[in-house]
Amino acid sequence: MLIGTGIPTAQDIAQIAPPEERMLQGPVAVIECFQEIPCDPCHYACKRGAIREMADINERPVIDYNRCNGCGLCIPKCPGLAITVADMSCGGGRATVKIPYEFLPLPGKGRKVMALNREGRRVCEAEVVHVLNTAAMDMKAKVDEVNKAYLDAFKNGDTASIASLREEGKILTRQNLDAFKFAQQAFLSVFYERPIVPHEAPQENIILAYEIIALLEEGDVDTAVDEYAWMMNNVFEWYAMFFSPEVTAIQDDMFWGADNQDNLYWGTGRNFVKADVEKATRSLTLRYGETGGNFAKEIAIYQDAIEDQTEVLLTLAKAEIEALRELTNMLKL
Repeated sequence: MLIGTGIPTAQDIAQIAPPEERMLQGPVAVIECFQEIPCDPCHYACKRGAIREMADINERPVIDYNRCNGCGLCIPKCPGLAITVADMSCGGGRATVKIPYEFLPLPGKGRKVMALNREGRRVCEAEVVHVLNTAAMDMKAKVDEVNKAYLDAFKNGDTASIASLREEGKILTRQNLDAFKFAQQAFLSVFYERPIVPHEAPQENIILAYEIIALLEEGDVDTAVDEYAWMMNNVFEWYAMFFSPEVTAIQDDMFWGADNQDNLYWGTGRNFVKADVEKATRSLTLRYGETGGNFAKEIAIYQDAIEDQTEVLLTLAKAEIEALRELTNMLKL
């Protein structure tokens, strides 16, 4: 049993495994969380809402397999290393599995390894097809190596080595500080009050807009307003529900006004591109409680917002990918 051996039974696995037909369609997350414990970072890691919100932090995570695309963002967020991503769409009786790996040295791409099951028994030979974070991990290993050598030299009174290692340490420190500064500039943005990676703003707005449209098509304006509309633009639309357009315009000017571009307090150069849905937000608020209404005008606004935000998302994603390549080069030894 799991409690006695730490090894899940076949029945345990059957409860959490995605349907085989889903794994044959492409990558999908597998969360081997078998016990109720106070833990929920996986839910917040998923930007697609595939890991459902928990009513109680002790609940076991549940995946909506129709929403999960196997991106793997949840993998490093799990403190228990309980999440993998499985993909059985490769064909030829093969599959790929993304796993968390915390040991050094990291295996190299193309290396043949022995795949083990949950009991540690050999299953088959496997090949490493991709390794993440190698530049950062290599840098950390080098810094640890220099620090250890410096400590040993200090204990032994080896002044020549101390001087040499100090100079090497200065070079590594400057390299890491430059990389840190670059990472802040490339990957830190402001979503109103919330620090984010830039692409997260349009991505979140797009997901919310689709949810709102689906509810409005069903005529459920109350749920659209209560659960989703106010969350657009990271709750900016909440202000549109309760304040006049004039007040909202003043707030917008703080962030995007031509005369306010040097206002560092509001995050000059760090702000997101706002989804233009305020008219729909105000309209839905006024129509709250309405039944059987036609929401075509509001739906059209959200559809336009999805189109605009998708363009923003693609632009930011391309820029971030290039920045990741640059950051990797900056960390190379």
